[in-house]
Amino acid sequence: MAVGPIQIMVIGFDQFEATGEALDALMAASDAGAIRVIDLQFVSKNENGDIEAVELSGLTEDETIEFGAVIGGLLGAGASGDEGMIEGAIAGAEIATEGAYGMTAEDVLEIAAQVPPGGAAAILAIEHTWAIDFRDAVVNQGGALLGQGFLTRDAMLMIGAEAQAMADALDAIAVSEAIQMQAAVDAAEAVALSDIIQTEAARMAAESLVAAAIIEEAAFEDAATTVLAALEAQDKALAEIENA
Repeated sequence: MAVGPIQIMVIGFDQFEATGEALDALMAASDAGAIRVIDLQFVSKNENGDIEAVELSGLTEDETIEFGAVIGGLLGAGASGDEGMIEGAIAGAEIATEGAYGMTAEDVLEIAAQVPPGGAAAILAIEHTWAIDFRDAVVNQGGALLGQGFLTRDAMLMIGAEAQAMADALDAIAVSEAIQMQAAVDAAEAVALSDIIQTEAARMAAESLVAAAIIEEAAFEDAATTVLAALEAQDKALAEIENA
């Protein structure tokens, strides 16, 4: 039996309204052959705390046993090789035969304890049957699956938010660096202006000293002229006395 990739999903509803829309979409995908519903466990809780549980599977009884054997065999092979594969296949088939393939009553109660009043939860196991041929073709070409994951709408929103936050951080760093650079330029300009002011002040001081020296020189010349004039006047007076 060829089994495609199996995906397990846990879905929560804070407030659940039984419109059937989600189930119809799931069944449409199954009817189209894109997926096969292996198991669906649905638990809801009304406002009074009453619990309702529903189980749904798209497998026939024979398919359920066969799936149990395949999955059990794979788990056993991973645990202890070929011998474990045989034992796991037998155990998986027996579990499926006993009808314990889905969740037990204890599992349902444990899930229900996490569901708020008016809410619901679903655990869904689906097989991606569309991928069987693609997977086989990859294997035939020597390829191997190295990683996988679902890029959901919420995941894309989270990635977008993280990318925006990173861009904002980079912008903030750039702005900070620009401010620091401008501050450095302003500081350099301030230093240059200070040098200019100091230079101008030094020039003005030098001119003041020169001016002071000129004034002092002029004052000295005036004093000398006055002294000379006085001496001349004195000589003239002495000459007149002598001639009298």
